[in-house]
Amino acid sequence: MTQTKQLRSDHAATYESGLASWIHKNRLKHLTDVLDMLDLDPSGELCDLGCSDGFILSQLRDLPALGSWSFNGFDNKQHHIDAAVRRPIGNTEFGIADLNLPTTELHGRFDLVLCLETLEHVGSFRSGLKNVLKAGRPGAHVVISVPNETGPAGLVKYLGRRLTRHNPYGDFFKTRSEREYVIDLVRGRPLDLYRQPERWGWGPHLGFDLHVFEQHLTDTYLGDHCDLIERRKTGALGFNVFYVLKVH
Repeated sequence: MTQTKQLRSDHAATYESGLASWIHKNRLKHLTDVLDMLDLDPSGELCDLGCSDGFILSQLRDLPALGSWSFNGFDNKQHHIDAAVRRPIGNTEFGIADLNLPTTELHGRFDLVLCLETLEHVGSFRSGLKNVLKAGRPGAHVVISVPNETGPAGLVKYLGRRLTRHNPYGDFFKTRSEREYVIDLVRGRPLDLYRQPERWGWGPHLGFDLHVFEQHLTDTYLGDHCDLIERRKTGALGFNVFYVLKVH
């Protein structure tokens, strides 16, 4: 097996071709635009929570603003970390972290915290969000991106996956009504009830409700723990949303 094949992973492959790759490349462009917007120090500690195989960190390593920064990547799957370690990314360390668990190991350590398309997969986004926001030092920037699975964007995504993928939702609807889910999606009803009972993690994005997430972020953290610097949608329908926050 060649080195190129060894470094190629499922995550990196989603940036190579097809509609999904266009969406992912667009999202990566938004991320780099957001980072360029920030007034970052010449050096610091960056943390990517939910780093998967390290592909995003490998892309960010080429940004001039982050050239002298130390990178840290954490994921809850050992095979992702093993793949990330094999990537030739300078000045980068990787380790295991589970955002479901209340932990103080990462709290207050980093100057820039990224959590990209991860919270929708955590068993409880509330537990995950708490760990993400606490990972930043006072004055740190936190950049979070989550998918929009509600409204027109959610309907387009739901139908698109059904049409282009084989069994895209696994056993999600084994104990839930798919028909009722679609009706609630069209009518704009809360979707988070479809994530009951809770699991340790979620593969499909179904049941992740952007409005519930934003309400929790606002009620629990904004003002007391951090300030919202910018909220930025990607795509005409707002397929994903970026939140740029600054920790007090």
